[in-house]
Order: sequence, then C-alpha cells, then structure tokens
Amino acid sequence: MGEGDEEPGFIELAFEELPPEDMLERAREFHTQMSQRRTTRHFSDREVPRELIELAVRTASTAPSGAHLQPWTFVAISNPGLKRRIRDAAEAEEKRFYEERMPEAWEEVLTPLGTDYVKDHITDAPWMWCCSGSPRGCGGKTTCPPPTTRRSRAESQLACSSQRCTTWA
Repeated sequence: MGEGDEEPGFIELAFEELPPEDMLERAREFHTQMSQRRTTRHFSDREVPRELIELAVRTASTAPSGAHLQPWTFVAISNPGLKRRIRDAAEAEEKRFYEERMPEAWEEVLTPLGTDYVKDHITDAPWMWCCSGSPRGCGGKTTCPPPTTRRSRAESQLACSSQRCTTWA
C-alpha cells in the first residue's frame, strides 16, 4: 500500500512523537505506578456498576493481536451461584496442586506466605472474569462465533482450566 492509497477497513495509525524528555518522564511515572502493584487475595464486596465492568472488558478486547484476530474471549461473571461453582472447581484443582504436584521450590516460597488452596476472593468480590485465548486464533477462523446465550459462554468457562481468571472489586 503506497502513500495516499486507501484500503477498505484499514484505520490509519495516528501517531504523535513526544519529545525525549516527555517520553522519559512518562516512562518513569509509568514504572513507578507499575512497581507499586501487588497480588492480593483480599477484595472488597462493594458493588461495581455493570457498565464499568463492560467498559473494562471492551477496553481489554482492543489489545493488539497478530492480524487483529483478537484470539481471546472475556467473560465477566457476577452470578453468585456460578461464581460458587467456579470457586469449587478452582479449589479442587488447587488442592490437588498443593497436596500432590507442588514443586519444592514453590513450597519454600508459599509456605511463609500462608497461602493455600482456599479461594474466598472468587465469591467475595462482586465480579470475576475469565480470559481464554488460543495461540492459533479462533480455531483457525478469522472471527469467533458468539455463544448462543450468556450462560453458555459462562458455563464453557466454568472450570477456568486454561484461562487466566481474576476478580474485580
């Protein structure tokens, strides 16, 4: 595609280069902010507006991907019964890990922290989400077919076995 040529569906990148001192300042601020992040299993049970969750998911789904295939699916779950079932499945898997499969190096690190297989945060937080992805995209297709219902999508994510799951509060 040459300069001045337009391709249907192509969105031109709007890029504004910052002066080096501004880039450095922003990079330092971003590093400071990111270095303060911590993992936690403590979540508020305070309600979070659905619109806020939907906007967060829509924003996450804009992440760049190869050929813009977007090879992931995000599922936000607020249903207490479904979160309970996910928690039960996650705890069963984690219990097996802690009791049967944990490498010694992990045990040395986790024991002083007092972590275990119990995942109260899944049911404590008002929302949880799962993100499933495929390195090959959507079964080799360029688009993923939508689930027939919200329940079918959530049910398909129930065990979160190959997904990255987290909770929002």
